[in-house]
Amino acid sequence: MSRLTLGQKADRVLKLLLGMRNARVVSALTTRGFGQDDLEEGWSLLRNVAKGHFDYLPTENTDPSVIAELDLWENTWFPIVSASLSRRFPKVAERVFLNLSQTEGPGVVLSVGTFIERIDEVAKATDEDSRQAMALLTRRGLTEQVLSQAKTLLVAVKQTVGVVPLDPATQREEYARAEQALWDWYLEWSQIARSTITERQLLRSLGFLNVARGVSDEEDATCWQTSRSAQI
Repeated sequence: MSRLTLGQKADRVLKLLLGMRNARVVSALTTRGFGQDDLEEGWSLLRNVAKGHFDYLPTENTDPSVIAELDLWENTWFPIVSASLSRRFPKVAERVFLNLSQTEGPGVVLSVGTFIERIDEVAKATDEDSRQAMALLTRRGLTEQVLSQAKTLLVAVKQTVGVVPLDPATQREEYARAEQALWDWYLEWSQIARSTITERQLLRSLGFLNVARGVSDEEDATCWQTSRSAQI
């Protein structure tokens, strides 16, 4: 099996985490010591690799007026978008707000930046739900002009004197560590789940036995061993 990309790994982790919301899955895994802290660890590790890849960090010297404007933008649009999508397009809402919530201070640079990236991804998607979701958000007032306001503020943060660029080598190392930590978590709990759960419907809900994607059961079942060997 060829080496999995970060996107493919994140997709497998997300499917596993979403499947873990099933009460029967949780009941089975608790017999192996699975708890809320393990679930939260998975979401936290996924967030670390899913957040926007910014090449800068705001410091205490960053213009506070820019941060304040970003904070106001976030406080206005996060609730509107969440309320608009949650009932009509829950899957799109889940994609946009996965482990994303309102914050304050310099943290809004990350939260708004990630939000903008995800909205742009929805806008580029060709499925009907995404198209209708973007049409709804435009009616709600989230126009290109409004999105551009946030993008301009994010650029302004980069141009602020207090901005500290991340060394490219350091950045790559951080990304690599985040990816490895996420995959290690997946390898552990996916193997435990495969060994504990026998009901095929539950296994499919966890992202295993993905015949629909052209992957045979046998091929999918050996994913863990193959991935583990590739790391040694």
